[in-house]
Amino acid sequence: MTLTEKIHSLKRYFMIGAAALALTFAPKNVVADDFAKGIRPPTGRQLELRLNYQDMLSTIFIPKYFSKEMGIVAVLPYDWTNKKAGDATFIAAALPVQGTINLMPHIGVTIPSGENSSGAHVFTYGLFATLRPKNYWGELSVAAQYKLVGKDREGNDVPNQYYIGTLAGVRVAKNLRIGAGTRHSNKGHEFRVAVKYMLPKNWFAELHYAVQKDKKPKIEIQIRKNI
Repeated sequence: MTLTEKIHSLKRYFMIGAAALALTFAPKNVVADDFAKGIRPPTGRQLELRLNYQDMLSTIFIPKYFSKEMGIVAVLPYDWTNKKAGDATFIAAALPVQGTINLMPHIGVTIPSGENSSGAHVFTYGLFATLRPKNYWGELSVAAQYKLVGKDREGNDVPNQYYIGTLAGVRVAKNLRIGAGTRHSNKGHEFRVAVKYMLPKNWFAELHYAVQKDKKPKIEIQIRKNI
């Protein structure tokens, strides 16, 4: 094995180890996320915009770049109700398995750059995975993350965070998918239903409707473009 191959192999094992750490700390509850969560965009480049409304209106802009074996993702939130940017997150992911089973172990860092930031740095370890048969009659996507949170601006300890979710979906028409699942995290339990429609020219749209105990329903629209 050449030096380049050894370095590449170490990178892959590091990413997989990070995901294993996340799953070690994650709760065992089965919970939902997005369609095709662990799958590399077919073109390797994708722009995603999420619009969320519950008590306030917010957006998340997510540019993504993937080679055949690794990827870089940025997560840039904005609170339109209070006109404030959120903390930026940057994620590095590996693609050890892509096919019927798709795995995307990843690590990330959240930089306290937002106008309403607590000032705490956040380090994320996680795994995205999608099981999808070759004829694509359905799929099961899983997401698990554990976040190590540093001290806030006042020097106070901030609790670490965990998140795990699944989404089961089926194809009901050539370009239409429907799904349902749950999410579980420090912030509580959530049940959601989702619809995905594949538009011409590599455009995709998803509509999610989520309910959570003692909170207003949440509506999330996801728009993606492969470029």
